[in-house]
Amino acid sequence: MRKLAIFPYISLFKMKLINTLAYRASSWSMILGGAFYGVIQTSIMLAFFTYGNTSAIMMTQTQAVSHMWMVVILYGIMPFGGNIRLYDKIASGLVAYDLCRPLDLYWNWYTTSISTSLTNLLIRSSPILLLALLLPSPYTLGLPVSFAAFLIFVVSLILAIILASTISMLISLAYVNADMGLGVSQFIYSLIVLFSGDLFPLSILPNAFASIIRLLPFAGLKDIPVSIYLGLIPISKALYYMAIQLFWTIILVVLGRFLLRRFTKKIIIQGG
Repeated sequence: MRKLAIFPYISLFKMKLINTLAYRASSWSMILGGAFYGVIQTSIMLAFFTYGNTSAIMMTQTQAVSHMWMVVILYGIMPFGGNIRLYDKIASGLVAYDLCRPLDLYWNWYTTSISTSLTNLLIRSSPILLLALLLPSPYTLGLPVSFAAFLIFVVSLILAIILASTISMLISLAYVNADMGLGVSQFIYSLIVLFSGDLFPLSILPNAFASIIRLLPFAGLKDIPVSIYLGLIPISKALYYMAIQLFWTIILVVLGRFLLRRFTKKIIIQGG
C-alpha cells in the first residue's frame, strides 16, 4: 500500500489558497453580503426575544444574538453544494489529470476542499467578526464565556472544518451520478440548515430534542463549536461533543473513500 506523503498535499493546499485569494471582487461581495445577512439575523432574534415568550428557553438574548453572528462568521466553512470545481472536472473530463497524478485521489480533493473552507473563513469572516465586535449593544457579538472555553472552541472549530470538508466530498461524489447528484445536494443542504444551528440556535429547543440533534453530524458544523464558545455546552461536556465530531468525520471519510473507489472503477473518459 502506498504511503501517504504529506508534503505534496501541503503544497497543493498553499496553491489553492493563493488562487482563491486572487478573486478580490468575489471576496468583497461575500463580506458585504455576510454583514448584511448578520444584521438581519440578529434583528430577527432581537424581535423574537422582545415580543415572544422566551421563559422556557435556556439561553439569554445576548447569547442568541452572539450565536447568530457566529453562524454568519462561520458560513464560509459550510459544505453547501459540495466542491463546484470538482463537479466541473467530473463533467468536463478534466478529472483524468487528477487520476494521473501520483497522489491519493481522495486526499487530493479533500485538501482542495479544506483550503477553500479556510480561505472563506479568513477572507469573509475576519471583517465580519470585527464589525460584530464593534457594533453597539444589543447587536454586538459577545466575548467567549471564558478563556478555557475559547481554547476548546478553537479545537472544536478545527474539527468542524474537517467535518465540513468530509461532507463536501460526499456531496461532490454524488454528482458523479448525474441523475441523483442535484437531489442529494439539495437534500443534504436542507438537513444542514435545519440541524446545524444555521437557521436557529439548537439551544432554544427542549433539552432532550437538542441532545438528540447534536448526535447527528450536522450539529458539529456550527452548533457544537458555537455553543462551547457561548457556554451553552459546559467545558465538562465539551470533550463528549468533540468526540462526536471526530466520530462522524472518521465514518464519513471511510464512506467517501469507499464511494470514490467505486467511482474510479466505473469512470469512462472519452476524447483525447
